[in-house]
Amino acid sequence: NPILRKNAALLLGRLEATESVNALGFALKDGDVSVRQAVVEALSSLKTEESIKYLMFALTDEKAQIRASAALSLGSMGSDRVVEPLILILLTDSDDTVRVSAARSQGMIGDKGAVTHLIDVLDDRNGFVVVTAMESLGKLGGDEAKSALIRMLNSDEREIKRMAIRALSSFEGSEGIILPYLNDPDWATKAAAVRALSVRVNEQVRNEIEKCYDREEDPAVRRVIEE
Repeated sequence: NPILRKNAALLLGRLEATESVNALGFALKDGDVSVRQAVVEALSSLKTEESIKYLMFALTDEKAQIRASAALSLGSMGSDRVVEPLILILLTDSDDTVRVSAARSQGMIGDKGAVTHLIDVLDDRNGFVVVTAMESLGKLGGDEAKSALIRMLNSDEREIKRMAIRALSSFEGSEGIILPYLNDPDWATKAAAVRALSVRVNEQVRNEIEKCYDREEDPAVRRVIEE
């Protein structure tokens, strides 16, 4: 009964039963996808070197949902040893969801060695992969990441431009780059600039946001400024 196998895996994870790691690893070969999904969840709860090994094995599963879950689970563990396998998935997996998970995990782990590879996927065919990679670049920081995000401000895709603005907010001295977008004709881009500037407040930023509020007619943007 696959329901029993699935629930057994989930319970072992909840119990943090580290002695069950090898049994769970064997269950990654289960023919039922829901069981394998539960096993990945359980292994991510155990956080042992052996569970990391098995989760890296799950990155090769035939089902994209298992590979994506394994990638996120490995990211949550924050181990440097998983950076390279996740980079491989990021650059080569055919499924968009898996690449998104791998990109997000690099930001969770925080290894700056991933910056170059995240930049490589900024021209990915899938916009969600691109914005997730940009989000992780904002978390990882560094001059190379900052330069790449500045280049993305020239994108014709509005959501990509907005994410570039949000991601740049984590960099020191980015206020001057973001401030011009308080005058952007797109209300959502303008709101993104307000939110980004709210984490880098100084006298100049406050003055410019107050001026924006005085001239702004869009109620959505005014609400963001008030917040």
